[in-house]
Amino acid sequence: MAGKFKMLPRAKIKKVVLIFLIFILMENAFAKKSSKEKVAEPSEELMWQTLEWEEEDPDCVLRYDIEIEKYNQKTKKYEPHLSIKTKDNTSSVKIEPELKSGTYRYKILSYDLFGYPAAESDWSELTIYKAFQPEIKDISSNVNYSSTIYLEEYNDGIFYITGKNLFELPKTEEEVLFTNYYLRNQGKRSSQTIPTILEFSPDHKKLKILLDDNQLDTGFYYFVARDASGLENKLDSDSAITIKYKKMFDLNVSLGYSVPNIIYDSTLPRYMDNGIWPLSATAKAEFIFSKKRTRYAGIGIESNYTRMATTFDGYEIKGNLITTLINFCYQKPIYKKISERQRKHIMTVELRWGVGFVNFNNFIFYFPNDIESEPLNNIDFAIDAGLSIQYYFSSRIYVESDIKYVNAFLNDMSFGMFVPTVSVGWQF
Repeated sequence: MAGKFKMLPRAKIKKVVLIFLIFILMENAFAKKSSKEKVAEPSEELMWQTLEWEEEDPDCVLRYDIEIEKYNQKTKKYEPHLSIKTKDNTSSVKIEPELKSGTYRYKILSYDLFGYPAAESDWSELTIYKAFQPEIKDISSNVNYSSTIYLEEYNDGIFYITGKNLFELPKTEEEVLFTNYYLRNQGKRSSQTIPTILEFSPDHKKLKILLDDNQLDTGFYYFVARDASGLENKLDSDSAITIKYKKMFDLNVSLGYSVPNIIYDSTLPRYMDNGIWPLSATAKAEFIFSKKRTRYAGIGIESNYTRMATTFDGYEIKGNLITTLINFCYQKPIYKKISERQRKHIMTVELRWGVGFVNFNNFIFYFPNDIESEPLNNIDFAIDAGLSIQYYFSSRIYVESDIKYVNAFLNDMSFGMFVPTVSVGWQF
């Protein structure tokens, strides 16, 4: 029979599926400290384990033999560990006695209806992990002792975690007792941020972690501890970290002095005998509705008024140039650490672009004897782009230096100008 067994095909059992059922209830099984104050290894309580597979022709099978071998870390070889014989052709079996944590391999031999070996599967590997339910009970920042971080304040990125079953990270692939850690963004469940673990406590109840600047962005996060078997802590207020600004929105209002410089075409400079107009003012308001650690975004409206007047021999030309623009604003905030617990917003670099209108308003030729021409009024579509730097003297007051380019689309001429501006602003 042995010789016949060796000649049998191995293809009848098409697929062996392991449901490695480690339904393992985690009891924080920590042993008491010894007299030398050493912490004993925790032990897991196994409820049951089942091996299950698929059989292509179950009606032709009488029963199965299952051979399980365990990997010996010292000899680096698999050694016989457990043999199980089923009583019928049911394609699952409860493993008794339960397998302890470690690396195993198994194969399944089926018997035909006459009781002879029929087919043998290949060896399949199986890893049994020690399973412990992680728990997170409290999270606090090293700076403000809270799980809520305000980005207006300085933060060193260090947090202290307290809980239960917080084991060390895996060091080798063969380890069966370990915990992995990450931050899960509530709004982006697929987004995972891996913190740096600075310290583990011997009793597996405390962690010290570090989040670097790139990981400290606005959002609501859960700190997740996942043990070797895949069990995770509850996602609740105890495991939550909130990173935000004290002010969710900003409203910036400024008023300044500007000097438009018409760069093309030559029509206005030729008729007005000038391309630079210093009698100008600019008002601007911006609503910043999106604030992240490295950038702000919002929308703004600004209007520039320029008085244009030129005197020639025998006549004068006077008029108003009014520009109104709606822009998308992109800002880069710059902070400076001023104490162990505080930092100050000292500067903002802003890019903006948008659309609007250029209004040539009430341009009139004035001649002697109270003779004047019909007023010229024209409104034309325009686009713009600008760059500015805001320097903050306090959390509210700032001075802004700005340069923008405006291009208007006129029917009978091209029109473009640079508008440098210096203004004073207030942030609400």
